[in-house]
Amino acid sequence: MKRFITILITIIFWSNPSFSFIKGKGELKFSDRALDHFVDYIHAKANFKKKNTTDDQYKTRVKPGMFIISSNGDWTGAWFCPYSQCADPGSTDTVKDCERETGVLCGVFASRRTIYWDNGINTKSNKTKLRGNMTFDQIKTQLINLGFYDGEISTSNSNNSKELVKKIKELKKLYDDGILTKEEFEKAKKRVLDK
Repeated sequence: MKRFITILITIIFWSNPSFSFIKGKGELKFSDRALDHFVDYIHAKANFKKKNTTDDQYKTRVKPGMFIISSNGDWTGAWFCPYSQCADPGSTDTVKDCERETGVLCGVFASRRTIYWDNGINTKSNKTKLRGNMTFDQIKTQLINLGFYDGEISTSNSNNSKELVKKIKELKKLYDDGILTKEEFEKAKKRVLDK
């Protein structure tokens, strides 16, 4: 009997997703694209169809599995599960892929419809659970209240702005040093701003 209980506890422990994935931590601001993707994830909008069906026929029922995001809010990945079962789809490898592609920390934002990212407002002891029937605006408001979305320019856009300013300053230095004429400076600045 003790052996059976030990096996049962081990199975429950391993099947509980809260113990088996890399939870995100720290400040996070969603980009608009990430917000759209997260809302689709919460609504379980996956593009899976049953075999041998037409577009008008019923799509396979799925539920949200796991939502992974980069700490700058730009890179996202979502996993969905068949309705009958749900297990960790290899989130550790996906988090590592995200970090390799973006160069920033990544982590699991949500498992099923529970937000696990700890930003100081949404904490380990105060996790937020969302419902599948929430509207886009309700989900957006919830993320604003939790400090995950503010509708401002995402981090990558602000990095692009910083890079833009840096390039213009370099052009200005070349102009000030006499390497570029005023006409060349204006043309180069226009090219940078038009990109």
